[in-house]
Amino acid sequence: MVDNSGYSTGIREKYQAYLLNEVTLEIGGQTLKARPLRFGFQEGGKFLIMDIGANDVLNATSQRDAELKRPVPMQVLTTSTAGSYRLYAGRDYVEFHRAH
Repeated sequence: MVDNSGYSTGIREKYQAYLLNEVTLEIGGQTLKARPLRFGFQEGGKFLIMDIGANDVLNATSQRDAELKRPVPMQVLTTSTAGSYRLYAGRDYVEFHRAH
């Protein structure tokens, strides 16, 4: 997670953390090559990934997990499917896995 308080409101609302992936990932049916990125969960069930220059790279729909017992600001949990994970921000999440 990052302290984005020094950024403009438009950028501050778009991302909350950095994603440093070393392999190609698939999120929301879209492929994401390995590189440093920014991401954020937005109102209305939206998930956005941007490059370091603040250009949109990926848009996906996030889900809400009402059954999550102890939501925290940011966490990654495994799913029942082998090799699949959920990236959570509170109760909102997106599923991802390593692309083939």
